[in-house]
Amino acid sequence: MSEAKTDIYIGSILLERNRWKPGKIPSYRVSEWIPRFQAAGFDGIELWEHHATLAPADELAALVASPLPIAIFNEYSSFDQPVDENRCLSALMTHHLGAGGVKYNLGNEPALRDTYMAALRDWAARLPEGCRILCECHPGNVMDDPRFVADFLGELGGPGFQAMCHPFSVPLKELEEWLDVTGDRTTHAHVQLRDAQNAMHHLEYDTAYARDVLALLRSKGFSGTFTVEFTETTGAAEEDMSVLWEYAVRDLAFLRENWQ
Repeated sequence: MSEAKTDIYIGSILLERNRWKPGKIPSYRVSEWIPRFQAAGFDGIELWEHHATLAPADELAALVASPLPIAIFNEYSSFDQPVDENRCLSALMTHHLGAGGVKYNLGNEPALRDTYMAALRDWAARLPEGCRILCECHPGNVMDDPRFVADFLGELGGPGFQAMCHPFSVPLKELEEWLDVTGDRTTHAHVQLRDAQNAMHHLEYDTAYARDVLALLRSKGFSGTFTVEFTETTGAAEEDMSVLWEYAVRDLAFLRENWQ
C-alpha cells in the first residue's frame, strides 16, 4: 500500500447533466455541494470550466471562498490558433480560483504539433507560477500516443508540464505501456470505469480489474492524484444526481481502501 495519503478529488462535471448538451449551461451550483464533498472525504474539486465561467457573480465568489480547494480547473480551450479568448479566460480563472492545476486537451492533428506547442507555451506563461499543467490524454487527440506525449512534454521541459491518464478505461497491457513510456510525467488519473460497450460503471462493477489497475499503477511508481470523474449511470438517459453522488462516494471509498 502507499505510505502517504493520496489526494482524491471530485469532478464537478460528474454531477452535471448538461455537460454534453448544447450550450453546456450549468444545472447546479457547485458551492451548494461543497459541504457534502468535504463530509464524504474528498480532498479537493476538479472544477468544470462552465461551473465558473457561466456562473453568476455570487456563485463565483462562493467558489473563490471555498474551504475545499479548487485543485484543478478543467477547461476545453482550442490550441489550433496562436490566440484564443477561452485560453486567456481559463488562465484568469485559474489565478482567481487559486487552482493548483489546470487541465487541457490538444487537437487531433499531428501536423499541427508546432502550432500546439507555441500556443501551449504562450498559455503556460499566463498561468500561476507552480501550476500543474495537465494534458488530458485519450483517444481523439494527438496525446493518445504515449511516445508522442513523452516527446512533446519532454520538449516543453519544466516539471509543470504533466500528463493525466484514464487507467480504468483501457486494457492493463495498454496502461503498462503508457506508464513505461511516459514515466513520472503521468501525475494524475481520471477515474471512470468503462465496459466493452463504453458504458460507465463504478469501480466495484469489476473489482478484480480495478484492483489490478491499482496494483499496476503502484508497481510502476505512480504517486499522483485521482479525480472521480464519471461513475455508474453517467450518460444514462435520465441521470439522477443523488444516484451519481452515491456511486461517486462508493468509488472514493474503494480507492481509499485499495490504494491507501
